[in-house]
Amino acid sequence: MGKDHFQELTEQDIVQAMQAMEGYIDITPADFREIYQRAYCHAWERLNQSLRAHQIMSRTVVSVHPGTPLSDVARLMATHHISGVPVVDQQERLVGIVSEKDFLRRMDATEHNSFMAVVADYLTTKGCITLDIKNQPAKAIMTSPAISIDAQTLAHEIALLMTRHGISRLPVVDADNKLVGILSRTDLVRGTHLEEASCPTS
Repeated sequence: MGKDHFQELTEQDIVQAMQAMEGYIDITPADFREIYQRAYCHAWERLNQSLRAHQIMSRTVVSVHPGTPLSDVARLMATHHISGVPVVDQQERLVGIVSEKDFLRRMDATEHNSFMAVVADYLTTKGCITLDIKNQPAKAIMTSPAISIDAQTLAHEIALLMTRHGISRLPVVDADNKLVGILSRTDLVRGTHLEEASCPTS
Protein backbone atom coordinates (compact mmCIF):
# COMPACT_ATOMS: atom_id res chain seq x y z
CA MET A 1 0.00 0.00 0.00
CA GLY A 2 1.28 3.45 -0.89
CA LYS A 3 -0.03 6.94 -0.44
CA ASP A 4 -2.49 6.30 -3.27
CA HIS A 5 -3.99 3.40 -1.31
CA PHE A 6 -7.38 5.09 -0.98
CA GLN A 7 -7.64 5.62 -4.72
CA GLU A 8 -7.68 1.82 -5.07
CA LEU A 9 -11.00 1.63 -3.20
CA THR A 10 -13.68 2.25 -5.84
CA GLU A 11 -17.32 3.14 -5.29
CA GLN A 12 -18.31 -0.23 -6.73
CA ASP A 13 -16.15 -1.94 -4.10
CA ILE A 14 -17.97 0.00 -1.39
CA VAL A 15 -21.44 -0.71 -2.80
CA GLN A 16 -20.75 -4.44 -3.05
CA ALA A 17 -19.39 -4.51 0.49
CA MET A 18 -22.49 -2.72 1.80
CA GLN A 19 -24.79 -5.06 -0.09
CA ALA A 20 -23.03 -8.06 1.43
CA MET A 21 -23.80 -6.84 4.96
CA GLU A 22 -27.03 -7.95 6.61
CA GLY A 23 -29.66 -5.32 7.30
CA TYR A 24 -30.05 -1.78 6.01
CA ILE A 25 -27.14 0.66 6.20
CA ASP A 26 -28.14 4.31 6.06
CA ILE A 27 -24.88 5.61 4.64
CA THR A 28 -23.68 6.64 1.20
CA PRO A 29 -20.59 5.18 -0.49
CA ALA A 30 -18.92 8.61 -0.19
CA ASP A 31 -19.59 8.67 3.56
CA PHE A 32 -18.20 5.16 3.88
CA ARG A 33 -15.05 6.09 1.98
CA GLU A 34 -14.45 9.09 4.25
CA ILE A 35 -15.03 7.02 7.40
CA TYR A 36 -12.62 4.36 6.13
CA GLN A 37 -9.97 6.93 5.27
CA ARG A 38 -10.25 8.71 8.60
CA ALA A 39 -10.15 5.41 10.50
CA TYR A 40 -7.00 4.42 8.62
CA CYS A 41 -5.41 7.78 9.43
CA HIS A 42 -6.33 7.54 13.10
CA ALA A 43 -4.83 4.04 13.25
CA TRP A 44 -1.61 5.26 11.61
CA GLU A 45 -1.32 8.25 13.93
CA ARG A 46 -2.10 6.18 17.04
CA LEU A 47 0.51 3.61 16.14
CA ASN A 48 3.21 6.17 15.46
CA GLN A 49 2.40 8.08 18.65
CA SER A 50 2.75 4.97 20.81
CA LEU A 51 5.31 2.72 19.12
CA ARG A 52 8.73 2.82 20.82
CA ALA A 53 12.25 1.87 19.81
CA HIS A 54 12.47 -1.24 21.97
CA GLN A 55 9.45 -2.73 20.17
CA ILE A 56 11.01 -2.63 16.71
CA MET A 57 14.81 -2.46 17.18
CA SER A 58 17.19 -5.30 16.38
CA ARG A 59 18.83 -6.62 19.53
CA THR A 60 21.58 -8.47 17.71
CA VAL A 61 24.03 -5.72 16.80
CA VAL A 62 27.17 -5.89 14.70
CA SER A 63 29.65 -3.57 16.38
CA VAL A 64 33.39 -2.88 16.42
CA HIS A 65 35.94 -1.44 18.83
CA PRO A 66 37.94 1.77 18.37
CA GLY A 67 41.02 -0.29 17.55
CA THR A 68 39.36 -2.58 14.99
CA PRO A 69 41.26 -2.30 11.67
CA LEU A 70 39.24 -0.51 9.02
CA SER A 71 39.75 -3.44 6.66
CA ASP A 72 37.84 -5.60 9.18
CA VAL A 73 35.19 -2.91 9.61
CA ALA A 74 34.62 -2.74 5.85
CA ARG A 75 34.47 -6.52 5.61
CA LEU A 76 31.88 -6.72 8.40
CA MET A 77 29.71 -4.08 6.76
CA ALA A 78 29.89 -5.85 3.41
CA THR A 79 29.18 -9.28 4.90
CA HIS A 80 26.14 -8.09 6.84
CA HIS A 81 24.92 -5.72 4.10
CA ILE A 82 24.80 -2.73 6.45
CA SER A 83 25.71 0.90 5.89
CA GLY A 84 27.17 1.57 9.32
CA VAL A 85 28.44 -0.02 12.54
CA PRO A 86 28.47 1.32 16.11
CA VAL A 87 31.86 1.63 17.79
CA VAL A 88 31.90 0.54 21.44
CA ASP A 89 34.53 0.44 24.18
CA GLN A 90 35.40 -2.57 26.34
CA GLN A 91 32.31 -1.94 28.50
CA GLU A 92 30.05 -1.91 25.41
CA ARG A 93 29.47 1.85 25.78
CA LEU A 94 28.83 3.68 22.54
CA VAL A 95 31.76 5.92 21.56
CA GLY A 96 31.06 6.51 17.87
CA ILE A 97 29.83 5.09 14.60
CA VAL A 98 31.50 4.25 11.29
CA SER A 99 29.36 4.64 8.19
CA GLU A 100 29.87 4.40 4.45
CA LYS A 101 29.94 8.20 4.42
CA ASP A 102 32.89 8.17 6.84
CA PHE A 103 34.85 5.91 4.51
CA LEU A 104 34.01 8.03 1.48
CA ARG A 105 34.84 11.25 3.28
CA ARG A 106 38.24 9.97 4.44
CA MET A 107 39.08 8.73 0.95
CA ASP A 108 38.42 12.26 -0.40
CA ALA A 109 35.91 10.93 -2.88
CA THR A 110 34.92 14.56 -3.73
CA GLU A 111 32.58 16.95 -2.03
CA HIS A 112 29.65 14.78 -3.13
CA ASN A 113 30.91 11.72 -1.23
CA SER A 114 29.37 9.30 -3.70
CA PHE A 115 30.33 5.74 -4.56
CA MET A 116 30.76 6.62 -8.24
CA ALA A 117 33.12 9.41 -7.24
CA VAL A 118 35.27 6.78 -5.54
CA VAL A 119 35.21 4.64 -8.69
CA ALA A 120 36.16 7.67 -10.80
CA ASP A 121 39.07 8.53 -8.51
CA TYR A 122 40.26 4.93 -8.52
CA LEU A 123 40.19 4.77 -12.32
CA THR A 124 42.07 8.04 -12.75
CA THR A 125 44.62 7.68 -9.93
CA LYS A 126 47.80 5.63 -10.15
CA GLY A 127 47.83 4.83 -6.47
CA CYS A 128 45.14 3.13 -4.43
CA ILE A 129 42.82 5.69 -2.87
CA THR A 130 42.33 3.42 0.15
CA LEU A 131 46.04 3.31 0.92
CA ASP A 132 45.79 6.22 3.35
CA ILE A 133 43.37 4.37 5.63
CA LYS A 134 44.23 0.74 4.90
CA ASN A 135 46.07 0.10 8.16
CA GLN A 136 44.18 2.55 10.35
CA PRO A 137 41.67 1.68 13.11
CA ALA A 138 37.96 2.50 13.33
CA LYS A 139 38.61 5.45 15.65
CA ALA A 140 40.52 7.19 12.85
CA ILE A 141 37.39 7.83 10.79
CA MET A 142 34.43 7.25 13.13
CA THR A 143 31.90 9.97 13.79
CA SER A 144 31.90 10.83 17.47
CA PRO A 145 29.77 11.37 19.43
CA ALA A 146 27.28 9.21 17.59
CA ILE A 147 23.63 10.21 17.32
CA SER A 148 21.73 7.67 19.40
CA ILE A 149 18.33 7.03 20.97
CA ASP A 150 17.07 5.21 24.04
CA ALA A 151 14.66 2.29 24.10
CA GLN A 152 11.67 4.52 24.93
CA THR A 153 12.07 6.89 21.96
CA LEU A 154 8.84 7.13 19.96
CA ALA A 155 8.68 6.05 16.32
CA HIS A 156 7.78 9.49 14.99
CA GLU A 157 10.74 11.02 16.86
CA ILE A 158 13.04 8.40 15.33
CA ALA A 159 11.76 9.23 11.85
CA LEU A 160 12.39 12.93 12.44
CA LEU A 161 15.95 12.27 13.65
CA MET A 162 16.75 10.14 10.62
CA THR A 163 15.38 12.74 8.24
CA ARG A 164 17.03 15.68 9.98
CA HIS A 165 20.48 14.10 10.03
CA GLY A 166 20.24 12.13 6.79
CA ILE A 167 20.95 8.78 8.44
CA SER A 168 19.35 5.36 8.08
CA ARG A 169 20.52 3.62 11.29
CA LEU A 170 20.42 4.66 14.95
CA PRO A 171 22.16 2.91 17.86
CA VAL A 172 19.92 2.30 20.87
CA VAL A 173 21.58 2.80 24.26
CA ASP A 174 20.60 2.43 27.92
CA ALA A 175 21.02 4.95 30.74
CA ASP A 176 24.74 4.11 30.97
CA ASN A 177 25.25 4.65 27.23
CA LYS A 178 25.69 0.91 26.69
CA LEU A 179 24.64 -0.40 23.31
CA VAL A 180 21.44 -2.47 23.57
CA GLY A 181 20.20 -2.48 19.98
CA ILE A 182 20.17 -0.88 16.55
CA LEU A 183 17.22 0.55 14.65
CA SER A 184 17.24 0.98 10.89
CA ARG A 185 14.86 2.77 8.57
CA THR A 186 13.72 -0.67 7.40
CA ASP A 187 12.89 -1.64 11.00
CA LEU A 188 10.87 1.55 11.31
CA VAL A 189 8.84 0.88 8.16
CA ARG A 190 8.22 -2.75 9.10
CA GLY A 191 7.33 -1.82 12.66
CA THR A 192 4.63 0.67 11.75
CA HIS A 193 2.95 -1.79 9.33
CA LEU A 194 1.00 1.08 7.84
CA GLU A 195 2.54 3.56 5.43
CA GLU A 196 1.90 7.24 5.92
CA ALA A 197 -1.57 8.09 4.71
CA SER A 198 -2.80 11.23 2.98
CA CYS A 199 -5.16 12.23 5.77
CA PRO A 200 -7.90 14.84 5.53
CA THR A 201 -7.16 18.11 7.32
CA SER A 202 -10.67 18.85 8.46
